[in-house]
Amino acid sequence: MRILFIILITGLVFTRTKADAQERPTLQNLSLEEAQALALQNNPELQVKTINTAIAQKKIEQAKWEKIPDIYANIGLRRNLIIPTTPVPAKAFNPDAEKGEIMPLQFMTDWSSKAGINASFDLFNPKSRGQIKEAKQRAQIKSTTKKISVNQLKYQVGADYAAVIIAKKQFHLAIADTINKTKILAIVQDQHQAGRLTISELNKAISNKNQSISRYFKASKILISAKAQLLTDLGISPQKREKLSISDDINSLLHSNKKTLQKNSLSLTKRKQQKRLTKIQLHNTKLEFLPTVSLEGFYGSNFYNNDFDIFKGQNWYGNSYIGLSINIPITQGLDRIKKIDQLQLQKQADMANYNAQNNQLQLENLQAQQDIVYKKKALQQKKKNMALIRKNFLSAKDKFSSGRLLISELLQNDFLYQKAQNSYLQAAYDYIIAKMQLRKLSRK
Repeated sequence: MRILFIILITGLVFTRTKADAQERPTLQNLSLEEAQALALQNNPELQVKTINTAIAQKKIEQAKWEKIPDIYANIGLRRNLIIPTTPVPAKAFNPDAEKGEIMPLQFMTDWSSKAGINASFDLFNPKSRGQIKEAKQRAQIKSTTKKISVNQLKYQVGADYAAVIIAKKQFHLAIADTINKTKILAIVQDQHQAGRLTISELNKAISNKNQSISRYFKASKILISAKAQLLTDLGISPQKREKLSISDDINSLLHSNKKTLQKNSLSLTKRKQQKRLTKIQLHNTKLEFLPTVSLEGFYGSNFYNNDFDIFKGQNWYGNSYIGLSINIPITQGLDRIKKIDQLQLQKQADMANYNAQNNQLQLENLQAQQDIVYKKKALQQKKKNMALIRKNFLSAKDKFSSGRLLISELLQNDFLYQKAQNSYLQAAYDYIIAKMQLRKLSRK
C-alpha cells in the first residue's frame, strides 16, 4: 500500500512537472509568432492594461451593487448630563393657567438608547441611474485601449525580432570578413617576403584586418543590444540573452503573407466609444435636475429611564416607521448647467477628433502601401546589385590568388561587396518593417 502511494505521488509530480515544462515558455528556436505570444503573456506594460480592464469591469459590479437597498443595524446609548427643557403652553397641563402662560417642560430622561434595523432604498435616483451605463462604457474604452496596446506590442516585438535577425546576419558577415581578411593578410605576407609587394601594401593589409576585427566587435555589440531589447519587450530579463535563439530568418519574414486588412480600426472604435461616453455623461447630467425619491424605514425600540437599566423590558418602547422622501435640487443644479455646457463642447471636440483620426489613418495607410511598393523595388535592386558585385569580388579573389591582380584592386572589390551586403540587409530590414507597419496600421 505504501509503495502504491509513493508511485501515485511520483506520477502526479512527474505529470505536473511535464505540464509545467510544456506551459513554461522557451527561448530556444523562438519563432516570430511565439515571440509575440510570449510578449502578450509577460510584458509588464500590457499586464497593467489588463489589470486596468479588470478594474473597469469591477466598477460595473460596484455600480450595480449601489442600486441594492441600504440596510444596516444601529445601536446608540446616550447619557444626558443636562436634561433638555422646552417651553410649552401652560394651559395644556394646567387648566387654571392664564392664557398665554408658558411652562418649562423637561422632555428627556437621564439615559436613553435606540436600537433597530434601518433601511433605505432609492426608488428613483437620477445620479446613480446612469452610473452603470457609464461604467460599462468606460470598461469598453479600457478594453479597446488594451487591444491597441496588444497591436503596438506585436509590432514592436516584430521590429525587435527583425533587428535580431539582421544583427545576427551582420555578425556572421563580420566573422566571415575577419576570416577573409586574415587569409588575404597571409597571402600578402608571403608575397611581401618573396619581394613582390611593398611594405606599405603589407601594412594596408594589416590595417584592413584590424578594421575587420573592430567591425566584428561592433557587430557583436549590436547583436547583444538587439537581443536585450527583444527580451525586454518580451517581459524577460535581458540577462538571459545567451539562452535566446530564433528560428526565423530574413527570407521567412520577407515572404510572409499575413492578412493585413481589418474591418474596424481600433483607434476609430475608441473614438466612437469616447463619443458615446460623452453622450451618456451629458444625458446623466441632465437627469440630475430631476428629484430623488427614496423609501426609508426603521424597525426597533427606544429606551428611556433615569436609571441605567437597559435590561428592564418595560423601559423599552417600540418604534418603527416607513416613509417616502422626495429631494428636489434647487441650488445644487447650478453647477450642472456649466457641466452641460462643457459636455456639449466636448461632443463637438469628440466629433472633430474622430474626423481627424479617420483622415490621419487613411493618410498613414496610403503612405504605408506606397512605402511597401517602393521598398520592395529597392530591395530587388539591392539584391541584384549584391549578386553582381559578389561575382566581381570572387573573380578578383581568384585573380589575386594567382598573382594576376593587385592587392589594392582586391581590397576595393572587397569593400564594394561588404557595402553591397550591408545595403541589402538594410533594404531587407526596411521592407520587413514596412510590411509590419502596414499590418499595424490596419488594426490601429
